[in-house]
Amino acid sequence: MSDIKPLSTPSVKRRMLSKSDAKRFLRRLYSEALLPEGSWKNVEILEEEGKRVYVIDGELTYLVVKERIVPSVFTAEVLSIPKVVVDRGAIPHLINGADVMVPGIVRVEEFEQHGIVRVFGEGASAVLCVGYALMSSSQIKSAKRGKAIKNIHHINDKLYQWLLELGFRRLVKRE
Repeated sequence: MSDIKPLSTPSVKRRMLSKSDAKRFLRRLYSEALLPEGSWKNVEILEEEGKRVYVIDGELTYLVVKERIVPSVFTAEVLSIPKVVVDRGAIPHLINGADVMVPGIVRVEEFEQHGIVRVFGEGASAVLCVGYALMSSSQIKSAKRGKAIKNIHHINDKLYQWLLELGFRRLVKRE
């Protein structure tokens, strides 16, 4: 997807970051392990009515939530950030914005508290939500209850719908 055409949202403001600002933004993503190092160059900002998305090379999308850069659910699918799998009963709650509770977690990859994680439903291949770890993976494994992951961005939220309107879709992981 190299040319994004916001057909249904003509009020979208678009601007490219300068080369130096783009390099700074990309370095931040690299340092937070939210982007594999590579030949990424262009960073574009799309804004509309209080929503802001950063687009890297017309393909990868990132949001800024409370000063924290977070990959969109589309981008999270192709990144190597820690994965959490929840049982099927948790899925409808997550896509309605609920946080991830310990009893609903089936499997976790290793991660530290306060990190960004991607959450999948059991047997699903698509990311349901991107979240902020309120507990480390080891704490989750030993806990019986409690809130484990803060749901920051999920499928069917306003930002997800806006990205769909702009023409973004699921990505295929580059090998």
